Amino acid sequence: MSNISDSTIQKKHEVVLCMGSACFTRGNRLSVEIITEYLKNNRKIAENIEFRGCLCSEKCKSAPVIKIDEKIYEQVPPQSVTELLNQAIGESESGHE
Repeated sequence: MSNISDSTIQKKHEVVLCMGSACFTRGNRLSVEIITEYLKNNRKIAENIEFRGCLCSEKCKSAPVIKIDEKIYEQVPPQSVTELLNQAIGESESGHE
């Protein structure tokens, strides 16, 4: 029997970057690099994030697209991705989703 309560086990956040051609060319190519560097420099945050790409989110007209947990963010410029991560994960951690 474990002494760890469910409240101490943190759920990992899922960050999915669309890597389809529209998203890739409109900014997610740079967003991959920015997020990778951000997670490398913020180990504590990185421990609670599963970061991956997907082939196409089928929202090409709204490219570039990023999905954080179950919420889809459209037309996200690379220079905004770290702010978006901080905001989305911060809201989730404080229960203000």
